[in-house]
Amino acid sequence: MAAPVEQFEPLLPTLPQPALDALAEEVCRRGFELKRLVHPVTEVRIAHLLRSVNSYYSNRIEGQQTHPKDIERALRNSFSKEPRKARLQRLAVAHIETQIEMERRLAENPDLAVFSAQFLASLHRDFYGRLPKEDRVTQEGDEVAPGYFRRRHVTVGAHAAPDWHFDRGQTRHTRGPANWRVSEYEEQPCHELTSSCANRCAPPSAPTLAR
Repeated sequence: MAAPVEQFEPLLPTLPQPALDALAEEVCRRGFELKRLVHPVTEVRIAHLLRSVNSYYSNRIEGQQTHPKDIERALRNSFSKEPRKARLQRLAVAHIETQIEMERRLAENPDLAVFSAQFLASLHRDFYGRLPKEDRVTQEGDEVAPGYFRRRHVTVGAHAAPDWHFDRGQTRHTRGPANWRVSEYEEQPCHELTSSCANRCAPPSAPTLAR
């Protein structure tokens, strides 16, 4: 079980850290220098490759390993005839398409509250909403509901996920710069929320929630 969220605070420095600020500025400076060295066409291609890399390693961590060549085939709409492999390919494609959509949203609105529970729930809804129902059923036989936070403890492969109470507390306690602010949606009445991103508004009969 995960420790109480208070043991992880402060999640960001609460006092001035000149040395840390200087290091952060250096990272940004070198990043811009590297960006100037890359042709825009090459940059687009690198971004495309990194999305596949992100999908491969993210799914591998959770025991959902898909070979890179199978991911590329799936992106060309060529899926395996083996049900298990085809399912993993669909997961990879959904992962990549969700990242593309996230990048588009952030490009259009850089001030999105990316640490908010609402933003995280929207990513969850976008990802699982791209999958057929059969691909959203866990090994335990529970259906994952797109856009809802889970309400019980789960394991993902060999990983024991944090307690679901911790997940909610984490999003409420996270603090960052103004454009990373936590959404205030948790303090709003249920009827003012969209059902797809309201954890406490999930109906009692809702399927098992986010992993």
